[in-house]
Amino acid sequence: MNKATKITLWIVGVAVFLTMLILGSIYDLQISKILTSLPKNSYYSANKLARVIDTVGKTVLYIMIDIALAIILLRFKYLSTTKKWLKILVIIGCIVASLGVTAYAIYEIVECLVIYTELKTFLYSTLGLFLLALSGVALLLGIYCIISLLNPTTIEKLFGWAIAILVVAVVSNAIALGLKYIVSRARYRAIIYEGLNPDKYFSPWYVINQNKFASTAVLYSDYFKSFPSGHCCAAASLFLFCLLPYFIESARDTLYYFLSTTLCIVYTMLVMLSRIIAGAHYFTDTLIGAGITIACILIYKAIFLRKKATKDSLVQTVQAEQTQE
Repeated sequence: MNKATKITLWIVGVAVFLTMLILGSIYDLQISKILTSLPKNSYYSANKLARVIDTVGKTVLYIMIDIALAIILLRFKYLSTTKKWLKILVIIGCIVASLGVTAYAIYEIVECLVIYTELKTFLYSTLGLFLLALSGVALLLGIYCIISLLNPTTIEKLFGWAIAILVVAVVSNAIALGLKYIVSRARYRAIIYEGLNPDKYFSPWYVINQNKFASTAVLYSDYFKSFPSGHCCAAASLFLFCLLPYFIESARDTLYYFLSTTLCIVYTMLVMLSRIIAGAHYFTDTLIGAGITIACILIYKAIFLRKKATKDSLVQTVQAEQTQE
């Protein structure tokens, strides 16, 4: 891809995002009124898509983190030049972190299953807890086994990608979480659940701590976490697959670019739609939630991968010249 094409794509991408943000800022409430599906006197949507995404929508982020940790673990396992104590420390750290991330993912899924199904008694039973723990361990072992099929050279190349996953995941989610508490935007479903007038209690995404209302409801702690969407922030982490060509030569073809980008866009938009249907977020919440992660990926790419791409290009040019000679 030449420089002119890249600049054009950047301009088009920024223009599309700003257009969507402006239109969303104007029609945020109207979009929620049209798309949100909430049963009367219920805080949670009965829509199947909304329920499924609410339950497993963020799982993609946790799986990617587990993949990154598995890559780092195997990289240090294969690395003979690393001191033994450091190798052991990193391996133990990766295992503990993987178990923690997977346990939290299962916890979030169980929370939703308790709300949306009649499985509460089973999930909290000894057998239920055992099966949940077993499924988490099976997932980690599956990821580890798949990654271990790669040769040490490929693992070494993927090490940089694993670091990118962890950095983007931590930074993007920290920003999203911080903004939730700073802005304190009321969820659309919280306003409806309390029987309040949305036209009166709706607040724009760019106004901090506006139109808060008191309530004695058990769910009150969740009322003012609308902006930005954590689910969309997590879903957009799939765009990290678009960085793979910087580390793996086999991913540097047009088909991979097309398929990976299409999959990322479709999944992220599906999550965005589901969160609006659930009444958990407004359109701008979902757009900026996804935008935070994408921005973090682009910034990481600009800072850390531009030099790498230039270096790889020079190496390929030299190799090509040597082959011709």
